[in-house]
Formats: sequence, structure tokens, C-alpha cells
Amino acid sequence: MERQVHKVVVLGGNGTMGFSGVARGLDNSPVGGVTVRLFRSSNSQLVNTAVSRADGSYNISTPYVGENHFVVCHKSGSPEIAGASIATLVPR
Repeated sequence: MERQVHKVVVLGGNGTMGFSGVARGLDNSPVGGVTVRLFRSSNSQLVNTAVSRADGSYNISTPYVGENHFVVCHKSGSPEIAGASIATLVPR
């Protein structure tokens, strides 16, 4: 099974705080159609869901500014790809 490598960058704009990133495969190429789920680390609550664009990019917002979060990515198919971030991502 191929693992999804994904990079997450913290950002904020227009009063909406959250995260943006690019879903990438093992060969570092962008992967579109990846389901990106954002969770609150304190209780594993699902906060928001997004799907990466054709260029692999995604934006996902949260109302829990200043709290730890983690991201889980998944795309079904052959090969199935998946990945996760560390659980200490904090929107600012």
C-alpha cells in the first residue's frame, strides 16, 4: 500500500482560521481527489472535511483557534493512499 505524504501549512485569512496544504504521493507529485478530514486533538471530534483540488491543494477551516488539531487524508482506489499529520497543529 502506498502511503500518502502530505504537507500542512498553518494560515488564516478573512476571519476564517484553518489550514492549507498539498496532498502528495510518495513520488512527491500532487494528488487530487483526496478526502482531508480535520480533527480536534483534545477529543478527536471531526471539525471539517475538504477534498483536494486537481493540483493537490486544499483549504480547511476550524472555529477552534488556538487549539491543537490533526489532519487525516485518504483516497480510495488502486493504490489506496492515506496519511496523517502530527496532533499538535494549531491555527493562528
